[in-house]
Amino acid sequence: MTQYLITTFTDSTGQTFTEATKARENQTFAVVEADSKEEALSKYKKEVFINSFRLANKGVRDFRNKFWGTNK
Repeated sequence: MTQYLITTFTDSTGQTFTEATKARENQTFAVVEADSKEEALSKYKKEVFINSFRLANKGVRDFRNKFWGTNK
């Protein structure tokens, strides 16, 4: 499914604008709460690492369950 980033902002006159930006085929969007760009990148990289580890761990569990029938 295609991802869209919806942004809303208010200009100096008080008028509110809403825009939808479509992600390109090789692009994804993530929202991170942080006090700086550096902190946001650090949090994002940490989350990507944790998700990669979880995915790898799930693959090992699925492999064990398929071949040895264990849920440990």
